[in-house]
Amino acid sequence: MKTIYFNRHAKSDWSNNELNDFDRPLNERGLRDAPKMGKRLKARREDIDLFVSSPANRAISTARLMAKAYDFPPEKIVEKDRLYLPSVMDFLNSVSEMDNSLRSIILFAHNPGITDVVEYLSNESLGNIPTCGIAKIEFPSAETWEEISRGNGTLVFFDYPKKDFE
Repeated sequence: MKTIYFNRHAKSDWSNNELNDFDRPLNERGLRDAPKMGKRLKARREDIDLFVSSPANRAISTARLMAKAYDFPPEKIVEKDRLYLPSVMDFLNSVSEMDNSLRSIILFAHNPGITDVVEYLSNESLGNIPTCGIAKIEFPSAETWEEISRGNGTLVFFDYPKKDFE
C-alpha cells in the first residue's frame, strides 16, 4: 500500500508587491500554522518516509517548518520544480518517480493543483484545500507509485489549521 499526504503551503505574505510569486514568503499566520500542522501529524502518529516540496519560498518554508515540528530532518526534504503551480499530471509524474521502497510521502504544493489532484485521485469533492491544509490519501491496491491513478485512492482525512483537532 502507498500513502500520499497532500499539503498546501501555509498562508503567504502579500505585503511586498514587488516580489515575484515564486519568492513570496510566509506571513505571520503561515509561520504559526505550519509548525502547528506538523505537530498534528506527529500527534496522529502518521508515518511519513519522505517530504517533497515545490521550491517556491512559501512551499519550501512550510515544508521546513512542518518537518522540524514532525521531527523529520529539514535537510532531507526533496525539492521538485514541477510542484510549483502544478497540474494533476505534474503531481502524477512527480509521484511516479518516487522510489518504490518508500511507503508514504508528503507533497507540499499550491492551489488549484493540490485540490484538483486530491479530488482526481480520491473521487471526493473538497471544493478547496485551504492554506496549510492536509489531505491524506491511501492507495490500498498500489504496490508501486506508478499504479496510482484516477479514483484508486481513499481519502483518509482532511485537516487544516482552523479545524478542531481530535
